[in-house]
Amino acid sequence: MRRAKRRCVVLWDTLSAVLNIGIVLGGLLFYGLVARILARWWLSPALVLMGLAFVLSSAVLNFADVTATETVISEVAIAALATVLFTEASLTDIRIAREVAAIPTRLLGIGLPLTVAFGAVLAHFFFPAMSWALAFVLATILAPTDAALGRPVVTNPAVPVKLRSALSIESGLNDGLAVPILLLALAVETGDSTRPFWLTLKVIGIGVGIGLLGGGLLGILTNWLRQRDDFEPEWAGVIPALAAIVIYVAADHLEGSGFVAAFVGGIAYGISRRRRAPVTEAELIPSVDISVVLNGATWFLFGAIPLAYLVKSHPTWQVWLYAVLSLTVVRMIPVALSLIGTHAQLPTVAFTGWFGPRGLASVVFLIVFLDAGTQSAAAKPLVQTAGLTIVLSVIAHGLSATPLAAQYGRWAAKTPAHSILR
Repeated sequence: MRRAKRRCVVLWDTLSAVLNIGIVLGGLLFYGLVARILARWWLSPALVLMGLAFVLSSAVLNFADVTATETVISEVAIAALATVLFTEASLTDIRIAREVAAIPTRLLGIGLPLTVAFGAVLAHFFFPAMSWALAFVLATILAPTDAALGRPVVTNPAVPVKLRSALSIESGLNDGLAVPILLLALAVETGDSTRPFWLTLKVIGIGVGIGLLGGGLLGILTNWLRQRDDFEPEWAGVIPALAAIVIYVAADHLEGSGFVAAFVGGIAYGISRRRRAPVTEAELIPSVDISVVLNGATWFLFGAIPLAYLVKSHPTWQVWLYAVLSLTVVRMIPVALSLIGTHAQLPTVAFTGWFGPRGLASVVFLIVFLDAGTQSAAAKPLVQTAGLTIVLSVIAHGLSATPLAAQYGRWAAKTPAHSILR
């Protein structure tokens, strides 16, 4: 009897898992069919899929109660972000990257630390029960920008190429740079403060090393196989996506930053490949498609589970206000300060400051915090604030990306290049 009961439980769990997969794939299929129509209304994939899953969830219609563990959501989000970073970086024009290096250096070296510090001070002010360590955890979760949510901006030819490249490089590196801060803040909060502060250099250094080694060797091997005519064209397009995940896993296993490794790996792959033939967008279409599917699945799961929880938990006015400030002044003021001396005019400063969408990296960081098992009373408002900020970012940045990029492009077309960025 007990054995039969266990079999029934296993069968039910299997059927539930299959049903959940079917629901997620159904949502992706729906968006894929109507994507062109929805794009005319400036509706991003993240916004539509998140909203669709939320409506179907137990919070609204209770039509399909998608269930998944934090690990599942985290792994899907990590795979999506790693492939996006690798493929975008592999298409980076190093010549242009060198020309604009000063801008992302300022955004990462000045803007990112100030954003984390500013966000931590506000968090400690709005949530007095929150320790300084948790305040820094919240600020760090919401500091990285999302390359995928910012895609309508960084791929829009109306936006000057220097600014597009600068924003792309920033979004590719800031999540990796934020990882050590997050880990150190969590270590202090959980009482494990024995970790040395050279962890920052270790995490970034391992990520850079694995990325250079993996991406560089992959590019050299690909060139060699192409030269011998031993390369299978049908697999060419998916190799970058597979490489991104393998490089991420390798760096993470060695306690390095997988995100930095994926981004640096993409750059190394692109450079080594260009010695024989440049990496083309057409070649990467299958890998981009894979990242699109993983990205969409992440946002569907986010809408069905964390968003549904967020609505049921009734966030306070402090949570709402912090979320709004996090998307505006907490980023825009540090960005403005970091651009002093670049002769950037107000439209450029405002445009750069506004387009710092919070997305996959923030989702992953939030799950890292939950996995840490912090039992503090301030854990609930932290989760609420991080979740609400991500949701508002998906809505606000998703709706504003296309029209504001076009408007900024029209202004930039009438403005001398040296007056936009130096």
